[in-house]
Amino acid sequence: MKTLVIVSLAVAGLALGACSKEDNAKIKADAQQTATDVKSAAHNVAQDPAVKDAGTELKKAGTEAKEGLKKAGNELKDATKSAGNDVKDAAHDAKDASKK
Repeated sequence: MKTLVIVSLAVAGLALGACSKEDNAKIKADAQQTATDVKSAAHNVAQDPAVKDAGTELKKAGTEAKEGLKKAGNELKDATKSAGNDVKDAAHDAKDASKK
């Protein structure tokens, strides 16, 4: 794998070295234009109302999920405590019954 990367870089270097100054300038200009286009597209996506709405909805869903999980956790805690008390009472009853 390393060899493939090294060979690829060597070939790319030779190809760029064989280019004229005009070709190098064109490649540089194209790369800069592509970077500008990508930056502009990212900005447009960030400003898109649909994306902003999706973010708001996602935040709302997260809050609702948090509240639901908290409620379920509290219910589970109460049920576990109640079951523990029932087991404790049953154990006391069994102990009392065995003494008779």
